[in-house]
Amino acid sequence: MDRGVEFPWMRAELLENLYDLSDRDFQRRIWIEHKYPHENYYADFDMVIHYLYDDTQVATDPYDWIGAVLRDEREAEAMVPVGRAIDRLLDELGKDKTDKEYIESPLWDDVVRAARAAFAIIDRPEDRHESSDIPEIWPPRDDEAP
Repeated sequence: MDRGVEFPWMRAELLENLYDLSDRDFQRRIWIEHKYPHENYYADFDMVIHYLYDDTQVATDPYDWIGAVLRDEREAEAMVPVGRAIDRLLDELGKDKTDKEYIESPLWDDVVRAARAAFAIIDRPEDRHESSDIPEIWPPRDDEAP
């Protein structure tokens, strides 16, 4: 199925990572409490960072990923604040903190907001992994934001 990008599976991973960054309940349950939904499951902030900065550079150079993972300039523009919020967090706190320390930082609110906004622009249900745990309606309404 043509999904408008060269690497649809990487797009699905992007959506999963944006969801992980935008859902405080997920972060607490999975990253902090390690209450995984099934055996052989693992997720943490470090995995998100590796995807956004190492596997892709969609957090630092989103425009370079148009056509590969992102469909257009609007989606690339939506990723800019995500990268900025994470960069600011890592610049302020350093790269050696625990997930708990990151998500308890006042700077984390910017990461969550930016990820929710980007997710709302980039998400199309047909782009998600078949096994996705992303709720059908995400992100929450503005009055449920952090």
